[in-house]
Amino acid sequence: MNSRYLMVGTRRMCVRRGRRYWRVKIGVPRQWAYEHRHVMAQSLGRALRRDESVHHRNGDGLDNRPENLQIVTHAEHMRIELSLPVGTWTRKYVACVMCGTTERKHLGFGYCSRCYQRLPGKSWRDQHASRIGTSA
Repeated sequence: MNSRYLMVGTRRMCVRRGRRYWRVKIGVPRQWAYEHRHVMAQSLGRALRRDESVHHRNGDGLDNRPENLQIVTHAEHMRIELSLPVGTWTRKYVACVMCGTTERKHLGFGYCSRCYQRLPGKSWRDQHASRIGTSA
């Protein structure tokens, strides 16, 4: 059915960046909003500003109860969403795949900063060989 003829308050599920959310029709003919933003705006009694994000505390984008929603800035929201669970070194690796440490910073491909520099072609000398006049 054409969305123009749906009643105000109709909900539709949408998928955005691999996550599921509800969208709710808030006006005629084609005004839709994310339900979590709409619920938070109603509970505050004002419209949300553009610099405000709504965070789902339990991580379920379909659970739009007011007690599950929290207003945060975009920076705070990214910090919350991208934070690693306790006890993990990176999203994919528990420790460096070469030396097994978690003490040094992760640089890439599962390697810590020291082991990453030891990979062929990854050292500063290898990358800048043409500038310094030596061969790699």
